[in-house]
Formats: sequence, structure tokens, C-alpha cells
Amino acid sequence: MTHLPRCTPRLLLPSLLTLALSGCLTAPDEHTGDYPSLEQIPMEIPPADTDLGAWQAPPQLGDYRFQGEATLEGQRTRILRYSHAQDDTLINLTLFPLPGGWDTMTPTRAVAGQYGQQRQHLIERALRHGAQEVQPQEESLQAVNGISYPVATGRLAQRYSSTTLTTLVQLTALPPVFVLATASVPTARADDTEQLLRDALQAMARLNAERLDGR
Repeated sequence: MTHLPRCTPRLLLPSLLTLALSGCLTAPDEHTGDYPSLEQIPMEIPPADTDLGAWQAPPQLGDYRFQGEATLEGQRTRILRYSHAQDDTLINLTLFPLPGGWDTMTPTRAVAGQYGQQRQHLIERALRHGAQEVQPQEESLQAVNGISYPVATGRLAQRYSSTTLTTLVQLTALPPVFVLATASVPTARADDTEQLLRDALQAMARLNAERLDGR
């Protein structure tokens, strides 16, 4: 668990992801196992080629029903959105291709490296929306049945002037895509929602098994 008195992007410190992040932008040399210098690898490698629109979306996640999807202009990103009939909580599943060269990394390094980047984006967004404090908590890498890559999980405890929220973050790779699952909930509901996000990643893997690794 990471404790920071006040979390700002420039004060972020990696915890369990330190080793993975240390080489997340380069690929190991196939003969020596060492990581090459930037001069030895291309600076621009195309992302993995996949039709994001062809990936199937689970119609329901527990009591959350599929409400629709969105794409980010100028980015190869597809966001699947789920809502609950009893409150305004949303679950988002975000699909995006593996960056160029990341398919040569070990599964642990690829997932941990991408988790670190996504955590940074989420913290910056919370601070832009008025969070007074953001604390990363309970970060881990776990093996999950039905998913060949590990799942990175974590929580972002956010304190605002009038409320507190916990953003749950889970990320894995279903090559050739990463899948990011997020939800912001009251802390009392964090455990149940965390399991729901894990179920969502497993559902994506089951529904799209024929697409994994281009099969």
C-alpha cells in the first residue's frame, strides 16, 4: 500500500511496478536478453493491428447493463459503458491496441507498464476534477482463470471537499489489445465492485477467445 500525504502527478512513486516500468518502452535482445539502447530500436513502431469494433461486448455485468459505446477522436480506443438501474455508478471497459513492440515483452512487464501509465492518467484526471488528495492503494499483479496475461489491480482513494470516492482499476492484455476496467464507487462498495470488474475481464476473454493472438 502506498501512502502519500498529497498525491500530485510529479510526486507519484511506483510501488510493485518498479521493475516492470524500468524497461517498459523497449524490447529485450533475442540473443542476450538485455535491453537495447534507444539507438538500436525504431522510434516509431505501429500499434498492433486489430479491428476494435469487432470485439464483442458482454451484454450485462452483474446488475450493470450495457448502455452503449464511444470512441475517442484521433485515437484507436473503444469504450464500453455499463450502468446500474438503482444509481448513477458507471463501469467502463476500455479497449486499445498494444503499442508497437509491446508484444515482445513478457506478460508481466507489458501489463505492469501499461497499468502504470493508466494509473497516472486517472490520477491526473481526478486532480483536474477537484480531488484534494489521491492515494494509490492495494496494487498487485494477479493470475486470473481464463486470462493468459496477469491482471494488474489497484485502488485510487480520492478525497474531495464534500465526499470521498474509490476508483477501482484493473487492466490486462488480451493480445492484440489491452482491456482496462474502471469504476468509481463509495468505499463501502469497493470489494463487490472489484470482483465485478474481474468478472468483466473474464467475460471479455471468453466472448472473444477466437480473436486472441489473431487466432
